[in-house]
Amino acid sequence: MSEFFNKTETRTNFPNAFRICKVVLYILIIIHWNACFYFAISYGIGFSTDRWVYNNTLQESRTFSHQYIYSFYWSTLTLTTIGETPQPEKDVEYLFVVVDFLVGVLIFATIVGNVGSMITNMNAARAEFQVKI
Repeated sequence: MSEFFNKTETRTNFPNAFRICKVVLYILIIIHWNACFYFAISYGIGFSTDRWVYNNTLQESRTFSHQYIYSFYWSTLTLTTIGETPQPEKDVEYLFVVVDFLVGVLIFATIVGNVGSMITNMNAARAEFQVKI
């Protein structure tokens, strides 16, 4: 898959837009896997045993789509550190949240680095165009 992305990025007319789409795809994959880990940890601890784990007591929360959407939402809040999530109560919950925060920082750094790289590339292309004029 990496080879496909590299070839496509070098052959497209819009490499910066492609790079943005690639970063967004990677972020969505990370959020998806994190949501799966959150649900698995909730399952291992026991649903609805404390406020941090997934609440499985409501009838609508037993459908697969609701479970996935809530887990994806929780994962997005945690990795972006934007929203407020229930405070962990057990050691494994604290460990998972700490790892999530660190991954969130790495995602943010990747986004900032890619945006900086794209701006540099656009400025270089503009300078090259100015020289030709």
